[in-house]
Amino acid sequence: MAEISTKSKQITLRKLGTNPSRDYQVWAFSARLAFEAEGLDGIIDGKSTKPAEAPANASADAKKAADEAISKWKREHGRVMDALIQSLEQDEIIKLWTVRTSARDIWLRLEQEYGVPLDIEYIRASRTLATLQRDPKDTIDQHINKFERQLREVNFNRPPSLVEVETDADKERQKSLNNLAFVGTLVG
Repeated sequence: MAEISTKSKQITLRKLGTNPSRDYQVWAFSARLAFEAEGLDGIIDGKSTKPAEAPANASADAKKAADEAISKWKREHGRVMDALIQSLEQDEIIKLWTVRTSARDIWLRLEQEYGVPLDIEYIRASRTLATLQRDPKDTIDQHINKFERQLREVNFNRPPSLVEVETDADKERQKSLNNLAFVGTLVG
């Protein structure tokens, strides 16, 4: 007969590494994917918060349901906290003392400290894209590949506040702007 374990499955994240400023974006991307796969991304996004306790005058069933919801959230929150802490070097863990009780606060603290340098990479990549010109020695396919590679680098380093494209019209407008930028690289 099989045993049923009530212990939650551990989430394993890649290590943030010894150079968090350089490694943060890849780490955050892979961590977010891992949390999404487990249905726990709401904890780091702040969408999943600890459920309220049942009021004192609630029925026994309502109190039991509230207690179960709180217990479930605590287990899930604990899994996220454990994954975050296990992915950090000791020096990074020490910096998190003031936010040690909240997975969301840890996530935001890391984003605040290490997400900022990405703006520099975004600016550099955008500038390189803006000044890209077709080398006469390159075939059109080689130039297209250079343009697309640089565009991917711009999009990869785009700050989170600039990433969200909400509507199909926004997507089409961005596609048109990309096409116009490409044409601009051909004339020079």
